[in-house]
Amino acid sequence: MEKLREGKRKRDYRWKIANLIVREAMRIRGVMVIERISREDIRVMIARYKNRQLRHRIYQGALKGELNAIIDKAREYGMPVLMVDPRNTSKICQIHKAIIEYGEDRIGVCSKGGEKWYREVVALVNIYLKALEALYEGNAQKGFRVPSIVGAQCRWAQQPLMKP
Repeated sequence: MEKLREGKRKRDYRWKIANLIVREAMRIRGVMVIERISREDIRVMIARYKNRQLRHRIYQGALKGELNAIIDKAREYGMPVLMVDPRNTSKICQIHKAIIEYGEDRIGVCSKGGEKWYREVVALVNIYLKALEALYEGNAQKGFRVPSIVGAQCRWAQQPLMKP
């Protein structure tokens, strides 16, 4: 009977993916900005899937393990890693600081200005702005200094990404 090596394969893929992500970020001289995600956050993310087996496979895919592998690889290469709080990153409009109301799909409408936003785009821009704010205010981890982006303006965050 042949021995299953699924755990070893998952671990190998995890490190290869982390290596690719960190090398690409190093190539473009970027900064790793990662959400601080707990196990409970992951359970909430996968709760919308009805199939129990699919939920289990996604949870076993180890999102938290992948994030830890990325952080370890980034530190191995000497790349700065900044962790931000993911709270309300996809719920707040960057222009009006108002709540974005979502329907059944992943497109929401700003409650104040009426602009349409994709949920992932809103989260990405808000995480970026939180990282800039942490750097500007000095709330980043000790030893973290990236003078090239401190105080940088995000010109595309001032404009809505989709017209209503």
